[in-house]
Amino acid sequence: ASLTPYQPRAFAVTFARGRNKSRTPPATQTVGLPFDLDGVSLDVGRRDGDFDGQGKTISGDLLPDTLMWNGIPFIFGPTSAGANNVVACRGQTVNLSPGKYDRLYVLASAVGGPAKGTFSLGDAGTEIWIQDYAMPIAQWNNRLTAGEFKDDPKSIAPAYINRATVAWAGTHRHTPDGKNEAYRFTYLYLIELPVPPKTSALTLPDNDRIRVMAATLAATSGEDARTAAPLYDVADATVTKIQAQRRLFLDRMDFTVSTPNPGADTHYTLDGSDPTPASPRYTGPVTLTQSTVVESRAFLEEADDRHVTRVEFTRVVPRAPVVVDHTSPGLRCAYYEGEWSDLPDFSAMTASREFVSGSVAIPETARAERFGLAFTGYVLVEREGLYDFSLTSDDGSALYVADTLVIDNGGLHGEQTAGGTIALEAGLHPIAVYMFQRTGGKSLGLTVEGPGLEGKSSAARMLFHGPEKRGR
Repeated sequence: ASLTPYQPRAFAVTFARGRNKSRTPPATQTVGLPFDLDGVSLDVGRRDGDFDGQGKTISGDLLPDTLMWNGIPFIFGPTSAGANNVVACRGQTVNLSPGKYDRLYVLASAVGGPAKGTFSLGDAGTEIWIQDYAMPIAQWNNRLTAGEFKDDPKSIAPAYINRATVAWAGTHRHTPDGKNEAYRFTYLYLIELPVPPKTSALTLPDNDRIRVMAATLAATSGEDARTAAPLYDVADATVTKIQAQRRLFLDRMDFTVSTPNPGADTHYTLDGSDPTPASPRYTGPVTLTQSTVVESRAFLEEADDRHVTRVEFTRVVPRAPVVVDHTSPGLRCAYYEGEWSDLPDFSAMTASREFVSGSVAIPETARAERFGLAFTGYVLVEREGLYDFSLTSDDGSALYVADTLVIDNGGLHGEQTAGGTIALEAGLHPIAVYMFQRTGGKSLGLTVEGPGLEGKSSAARMLFHGPEKRGR
């Protein structure tokens, strides 16, 4: 058969009669496991359990009562609230039924990145790399690196495919705050172990980053089905991921490095140079106390390990507060009428009217189209730290804090949200929000996250104005 570019063709295959025998399902026996961890939660109780040590759990609603893989049944532990259903491997011994079984199949995953462990049956030990339960098993060339869109071809993360056999995949997982983390896929991998004659016990790996959820003995008699040819592209690159809470920090910050490539040796540098096998080997979180360019690279024999991940972290100094003799709640707001394609210089214009607004919002008295708003005053922060502002508008808007442009959400556009971060000392800081509305839909809102605040909060209760008028 031949194919021209972009030519779809359909093929039908029929097995010859009398020349192929049906495969008899193997005799099997499920293995009782010493579950010691609750790592599965149901949708009605998503906060139940902790699979990975970070409070995240596998969705029990996605697990079948019995999982069939190539004729091998697997039965999972109980999923009721508080019930243990996962084994965190610490070298435990699992009793087996000796006799006719020649294979042991195990469903397992790792947490905190790929993990290596030895499964021992009798005198035979098999060392296996196990993939992380939530890391992508493959990716195509990815321009999003460390949360940033990359144009430089050298910064594009290359394609990779891990060859581990996936026995089960979940389409979401549960988070510690009781939410469904949609499209965060989770996986259980199949481990196949030969069982020597008269073996009566399995010794699990002594590595508690390995999680086991089910095991089954089988009498296969060498009739296992095998893939005749690979059905995927060849992508053998290694990649790394540098993670931290944020890119900016005040005094110190930890970062981590991970790789989805089992068996890869990860190295990093802090001086902007490309890592080599002689560079520091990553073994755990690294602390930064100054602005640093971190680079990481995963080395793996017979793999394309040239890709280097680069992330820049910046230490910032909090802005000092201002002293104001007297303040009152709310911001001063100046209302303008006119038609613009982007934010104008409101300070050069005469406002149609001025008033005090309790929040950054479009006043009910504004006309439907062709107007602008300028909010000025102070934002009060009670603790020193990094503050993340989000400004939503339709059309354009901008946010200044401590006389610094923090968010530029300008131009003609529908409702969209832009964010920005600034470091502030405790106290009052000048704030200004500018917005214009041309035609069509209109919206405006400001939220903030930071020390002492419960998640993303409205900035309204933090806004004040003084006796004087501040202009742009």
